Amino acid sequence: MKIRLARRLAPVIALLAAAPAAATAAELTANAKTVVATFAKAKPGDVLRLKGEFPALLVFYAKDRTFSPALTVDATDARLSAVIFNGVTGIRWNGGVFTGVPGRPAFSAANGGDIKVSQIDFRGDGTINAVVFRNMKGVALADSRLDRPRVGVSLVDVEDVSVVGNTIQGWSGDGIGLAGVTRGEIRKNSCRDPVRVEAGLHIDCIQGYFAHPRPNSHILVTQNYVTGFETQGVFFNAFPGYPPPDHIVAEENTVETGDAPNGVALDGGPTNIARNNRTSTLKGSRWRTDVKVFGGSISCGNKTEAYLRWKSVAEPPCKDAR
Repeated sequence: MKIRLARRLAPVIALLAAAPAAATAAELTANAKTVVATFAKAKPGDVLRLKGEFPALLVFYAKDRTFSPALTVDATDARLSAVIFNGVTGIRWNGGVFTGVPGRPAFSAANGGDIKVSQIDFRGDGTINAVVFRNMKGVALADSRLDRPRVGVSLVDVEDVSVVGNTIQGWSGDGIGLAGVTRGEIRKNSCRDPVRVEAGLHIDCIQGYFAHPRPNSHILVTQNYVTGFETQGVFFNAFPGYPPPDHIVAEENTVETGDAPNGVALDGGPTNIARNNRTSTLKGSRWRTDVKVFGGSISCGNKTEAYLRWKSVAEPPCKDAR
């Protein structure tokens, strides 16, 4: 009986012995001269390490190219001007010092998905956007420092978004701007000390724009910290003719601003709720920093500190867990 079983298994054993070993991820290294060619030959699961100065604009264009598992790009030892991904899916980008170039975001990705960015260091002059995601699904920015961007993070027509643990310092437009975002979390970010580069520009830390054809929807904005003069804190607005924001939760944010009365402002309807936020006003402000809701949005559990002639406000606790 044992002899018969051995004879039956012999072809299988021979086939397994002859099969090649499973492919392993490659460790690739590139500089400014070799990076485009190296990226072109990278395969799913590989690690691409960038070394040195990258003074020119880098464009990674690969129509319908998908890395699954994702390609890791380690840029911790690189200094870059600007990087563009177009039509690429499956990137894990880590590190790098970015300066940007006039008219170009420092890091942008469009027409793809599953791109996660972490620990980048952007150093601007208030006129260049730091990070832009457009027409994407599955994007993230985490644990990064964005110093003097025009817009820190711009999210346009994207689904499944995570912006967590970033510091935005000295921005001049929006810290985080959202238009047509579906399903997202904006959590534990800080916006500090905006700068005035353009007269009359409406400065916000977290700004949700009215958009067409789809609104900002199903977004959690929580545990963010905003401080500085002439900046709104969290502001989601509606506009006639556009779909209003839907299922927006702004909770447990701390906003201390001056000359900007909208600490947390939420418009759109009863699916939206501002709850358990804390606002205070910087000395010298012309107005108190408040929590405001419009269009039937819900407000509960928020606290606003007294300032000059205005009394403090402590709303009743929220009755449900929405």
